[in-house]
Amino acid sequence: MHMLGLAKRAHAVRSGAVACEQAMEKGQAKLIVLAEDAADEVKLAYTARARSRGIKIVAVPSKIALGNAIGKSPRAALIVTDAGFAQRLWSMSQETGGGISV
Repeated sequence: MHMLGLAKRAHAVRSGAVACEQAMEKGQAKLIVLAEDAADEVKLAYTARARSRGIKIVAVPSKIALGNAIGKSPRAALIVTDAGFAQRLWSMSQETGGGISV
């Protein structure tokens, strides 16, 4: 979660439905971070988009934890736009079993 805070300060994170959608449409999305307690339709939508665009997904325990990591209110999902941060977060998630490859 600390790494997400660093990515946010580096302007490498997009959060909110509109910003996430724009990042995916523009090809900026390098990684999706998805809260496990997000609504099923939200998880399905992000998973489908990830599959169609070849974007990896990392799962985190809760919307509250995800929002806190970037200094915002609870978030269901966010997009990492920097390849370096995305790779590091993916690697860290694999060590802890939180990554989902799509």
